[in-house]
Amino acid sequence: MDEGWEFNEYDRLWPGWSVESMGDDYEWQARLTGRKLRDWQYDTDECRRTFRRMIEIRERDFGKENRPPFADTVMTHIDRLAHGKPLPPARFVNRHGRIITPTTTAN
Repeated sequence: MDEGWEFNEYDRLWPGWSVESMGDDYEWQARLTGRKLRDWQYDTDECRRTFRRMIEIRERDFGKENRPPFADTVMTHIDRLAHGKPLPPARFVNRHGRIITPTTTAN
């Protein structure tokens, strides 16, 4: 890659073609592969476990009195997300400054 984030070798071998990430649009990828890739309940449970583990490590290393004051608030928000509708895939900006949404093709 050069300083402009271009793939020189790719461009040399496949001129005119582009490489674009599809972001976290797992629905698009699931349709392409024919299998479900993500599960909202599993994802929120994994988030909860990861955050809880981070708090446990902090309390072990720095003492329970140094529990982050926002920990309970974050867990409440994770619980609320787990019981709600799944969030839509995120938007992102590609290397050319184009905003890619789940309904935008990368071409």
